Amino acid sequence: MMGYGVVAAEDRDIEAYLHVGTTVAFHSNPFRKDAPRYKTVARGWHKPVYIILDRPKMEGRFVVMHENQPCVIRFLSEGYACAFDTIVLDWDTRKHNAYFRIAWPQTLKTVAFRKHERMKAQLPCKLSVRGAECDGFVSDLSIGGCCVKAGPVAFPGDEIELTFKLPDGSLLERVRAAVRNARPAGDDMLVGCQFIEDQGNVQSDIAFYVNARLDREKQPRSDVQRILIIDQDPKTSRVLRKCFEERGYEVFAAPGVIDGLFRLRMAPPDALLVNQELADLAGIEVARIVRRTSGFESLPLFIYGGRTPGLESEARDVGATNYFPADHRMDQIVDVVVFSGIEKEGRTDPQT
Repeated sequence: MMGYGVVAAEDRDIEAYLHVGTTVAFHSNPFRKDAPRYKTVARGWHKPVYIILDRPKMEGRFVVMHENQPCVIRFLSEGYACAFDTIVLDWDTRKHNAYFRIAWPQTLKTVAFRKHERMKAQLPCKLSVRGAECDGFVSDLSIGGCCVKAGPVAFPGDEIELTFKLPDGSLLERVRAAVRNARPAGDDMLVGCQFIEDQGNVQSDIAFYVNARLDREKQPRSDVQRILIIDQDPKTSRVLRKCFEERGYEVFAAPGVIDGLFRLRMAPPDALLVNQELADLAGIEVARIVRRTSGFESLPLFIYGGRTPGLESEARDVGATNYFPADHRMDQIVDVVVFSGIEKEGRTDPQT
């Protein structure tokens, strides 16, 4: 998740951002785009072991959890959108004031707010006002608000609700906004909206996406081919990086799935290599997620490592370009990747 406006703080700095009583968003399944996010509250911690949060509820029932469940926590703190990935350790079963514990994170990702800087967008949305609902498009977006093109149903002074999905997979549901202005646009209206305060998870999600996107657009486009490697083994990752760089490629390495998928969306590569033996999710499953994500259906994707029988067939079934068993030499893997046609494929950023 490093780069493009995102700063990773050392774990000693987490207390400078997270405070007792802070409202946070608990993203229960970071590997699914449509996974729900629940609002909860930080109640304390024991550094560097765990953080205690209120156990979230949905429709009066506690949210189901399981031990070692990967999750992402997001929150706002004094002008910063903050996030970290971790796992669920355990939870309380009391009916009242129940809590759950998550592992102390290794890093904290922070993005400084640029509240009024807007970016152009074309995101399908649902707009609801006074019981009426219509389809529309979010045509520009900032941390503080957005402009929506929709039917003539909302006017200045109205409070509306918007549901839309960001290109990085964040689903924003029933976001409350106040209509500040509206003007005709053919048969539709252009509605200027200001997000209502105290929707921390909304601003946090938008802050990460908007700031990362704006930073990426400001950087000059490079003609150098880009390779992304998802591998928690620094030795393997280092060898692959060296081999690719010797051939003139730009290489990014992510030590885990969450950071890798974020990098994939924010800086689309020309080829993706994934170690099958990742601790948080097998390479085969990472490939399955990537192939089901819009914009990456034809991305050259290579899986390496693992000794389970049938991996080559499984890799082919999930749409991997090629699979390399554990005894394959790293330089040979690089040779196959280089000569597999990534130069011809070129780089095509997903629709934003």
